[in-house]
Amino acid sequence: MRLPPFPILFSLCLGGMVTTVIAQQPSSASKPTAGAQILRRANDVARYPETDPELQPPVEIEATVTFVDPGGTVFLQDESGATFIRNSKFGLTMRPGMRLRIKGTRVPGLYIGGIAQNTVDVLGEGPVPTPVKVTPDELADGRYHYRLVELQGVGRSMEITGENTASLRLNTRSGLAEVRFDQNPPEDTHEFVDAELKVVGLAAGAINDRRQLVRPYIRVADVRAITIEMGPPADPFAQEPVSVAALLAAANRNPDIHRVKVKGTALSGILGGGFYLREGRKSLFVHTPYTEPLQPGDEVEALGFPQMGNFSAMLADAVFRVTASGEPPSPTAVTAKELANGSCDSELVVVTAGILQRSVIGNAWVAEVENISFRVIGPPDVAMDFEPGSRVQFTGLCRVNATRSEGYRTFPTAYELRLRSAGDALLLTAPPWWSAARLTLALAGVAGAGLLVAAWAGLLKRQVNRQLGLLQLKTQQEAVLEERQRIAREFHDTLEQELAGLSLRLDAATPRVADDKARQLLEQQRKLLSRLQTETRDFVWDLRDASRNEVPLPEALQGLVDHLQTTTAIPLQVEVAGEIPPLPPLVQHHLLRISREAVNNALKYAQPQKVVIKVETDAQALKLTVSDDGKGFDPSKMSVSGGHFGLQGMRERSRKLHTELSLQSTPGGGTSVGLTLALPALRASFT
Repeated sequence: MRLPPFPILFSLCLGGMVTTVIAQQPSSASKPTAGAQILRRANDVARYPETDPELQPPVEIEATVTFVDPGGTVFLQDESGATFIRNSKFGLTMRPGMRLRIKGTRVPGLYIGGIAQNTVDVLGEGPVPTPVKVTPDELADGRYHYRLVELQGVGRSMEITGENTASLRLNTRSGLAEVRFDQNPPEDTHEFVDAELKVVGLAAGAINDRRQLVRPYIRVADVRAITIEMGPPADPFAQEPVSVAALLAAANRNPDIHRVKVKGTALSGILGGGFYLREGRKSLFVHTPYTEPLQPGDEVEALGFPQMGNFSAMLADAVFRVTASGEPPSPTAVTAKELANGSCDSELVVVTAGILQRSVIGNAWVAEVENISFRVIGPPDVAMDFEPGSRVQFTGLCRVNATRSEGYRTFPTAYELRLRSAGDALLLTAPPWWSAARLTLALAGVAGAGLLVAAWAGLLKRQVNRQLGLLQLKTQQEAVLEERQRIAREFHDTLEQELAGLSLRLDAATPRVADDKARQLLEQQRKLLSRLQTETRDFVWDLRDASRNEVPLPEALQGLVDHLQTTTAIPLQVEVAGEIPPLPPLVQHHLLRISREAVNNALKYAQPQKVVIKVETDAQALKLTVSDDGKGFDPSKMSVSGGHFGLQGMRERSRKLHTELSLQSTPGGGTSVGLTLALPALRASFT
């Protein structure tokens, strides 16, 4: 059977007529290099050095369309090589065989360079370039990338990969090759399998981000790109069988690239993508995409392509048929040595092994025979469980998964045993109750209990030390409080009483003085004495009421305001916003002294209608502000030499709290004094 010839190989000439197809501005993805040499050959565009992708040379070439993909990318070829016009809507109007004149700018491609067109003129139509005959190795080295190529081989398998796409694998004398269909895949894929085919298409492949060709393939538009040189055998099973022993001995020395036929007894049903076949004393794995019912003991004929597996030969992409049924074959008992040398690869074996551990993936275990470990894979639909330390007799199909080479020889390094059913695993001995795992857990429990006892003893010691420290601190605090009370009594009974008596005498003497200068002097002394009395009362109040450093800040501030309110008719208020956390005593002491100094300054100098102490807080900061609505002043004109030591004292206390005092005031606009404390850092510094 022979399909119609490849349609793109047509010869249609328009007599040299020139038709302008499109004029399009260059893409902003690349900019032409000023003064750069114009590229006039496809190979120069494809192989131009990739220096700066933003600076690309101009292009003016004439080339023939060889292929147009569904996205609109147009592939071109001239006598020097191949390139492409980046995908665009106009590309879908192109046909293979069109002769084009393209002006534009070079753009970097995934593997070779292409063109971002400015103008495209159709010069005519004619035959496409003659395809280059290639091998799979030449496809892989990228020398003919995006050129029209021809490849001959035997169809190995056809896979439908999408609604309108498919992939054909070709068996050639130098290896496997892949052909991908862009659209209209064949409805009957069997006519290509084991047929001698000629494929004409575009050399392409999968490219990684390092501009490397990872997986080469040939791209064709549809099935018409394939010519059947010789169809498959009418009855493929009619050929003479090849013995399994001969196939194993010469799988990669067979000069024929067609399918071969083997016969034997099935050792399993479909298992792990295929089944295992035994003829005489030799066995092999038969890979097949089909899942027809198959039972151990069935007599089977299989058609497939010989190829090397991980360690020994196998039959790939096979079809099979059951010719008779029989008794399930007997397994072969194997030793650790036979596992190690790979002689039981693809064989049904029975082995007694110890379970090392349960695999984290699937229904599988890691077992061991005389220091040779291997993986055991249970049936996918049967739940099986063996504890580490168990001894189990396994019956299954052995496969070599990995190898190593020494000199001219290859040795197995990893094995697996696939079980066919739950009956292929027989528990011989269960692990002792005192397993290594349980003993480890017991020792860990004892060690954990010892750690808990040690930790408890440490905590108890800390608690005792803490209680002793609290008792000592309480004793010290009580002694300090008693001493403060004693000093307060002494001040009240001596200095404060003497000051009160002196004030009464001055009050009595002032009206009797007739001289104005003397009377003014006495008035100044009375004011000074009044200030001393106020300071003395505040000092005594501080000594007697030290406990306000231990109560919440809002309560302590309210006590301060209540005390100060007795000395003035100007309203004093405390406003609290947020949940005020407990503060270290020293911090609260500084805040109270700053607040009192700010209030006193407002009462003395500002002539306010109201003074407000406001406390605001969130999880991270506490803000204290004392503000009044008095006459205000110019802060830039304040100085210590003018007698304003109270402001200097507030700033010094603020620095002790690791912050700075803020002062805002304008003449006639009132005054605001405040500070902000970072709570986490504050607690770390004062605890």
